[in-house]
Amino acid sequence: MDKKSELQKLRGAAIRKYFVQNWQEVWFFPSYEEVPGVRGFMGTGPIFFVSINPSFGTYPSKPDLFYYRNLKKQGFQNAHLTDVFKVKCKNENVKALLENRNLLREMEEILKKEIAIVRPKVIVGVGLSYEKLYRHIFGKYNVTLLTIPHYAPQFNSASKQKQFSERLRMVRETLESTVP
Repeated sequence: MDKKSELQKLRGAAIRKYFVQNWQEVWFFPSYEEVPGVRGFMGTGPIFFVSINPSFGTYPSKPDLFYYRNLKKQGFQNAHLTDVFKVKCKNENVKALLENRNLLREMEEILKKEIAIVRPKVIVGVGLSYEKLYRHIFGKYNVTLLTIPHYAPQFNSASKQKQFSERLRMVRETLESTVP
């Protein structure tokens, strides 16, 4: 089975478990017409961008488009985009989500499968405040782990957008030195 088919199968299993069985909203990074070429969750390239959780925002929002446009600008159209938690959560409830050890273990199992499918050389944690969690989850894999600022509005200003773009360029340089 090819990588895309395996990712579709994994996504379907998560939807059945969390949405169909548990009535929890799930979300996976899609492709957007507004930024053609960025594959989102279906990306199979050697780089993996992971955020903490999907919010209840409207997609695609201006920050989502900013994120995708910057990914495309740096040549990351085929990057695999995912979240640690596949279930939607309001920002004020993220702490409770992080404290749910059973759910975190389940999500780590899904991430483990994503890593086995995509086989990234570099994993990029999105959101500097979650670096410790990213190191806990991904430190056991033989990959380069980097973190970048988050692109969401509560973390974003003109100066932070510039910082985000600069860090993304550094990620590109790291990937180029890691992948022959």
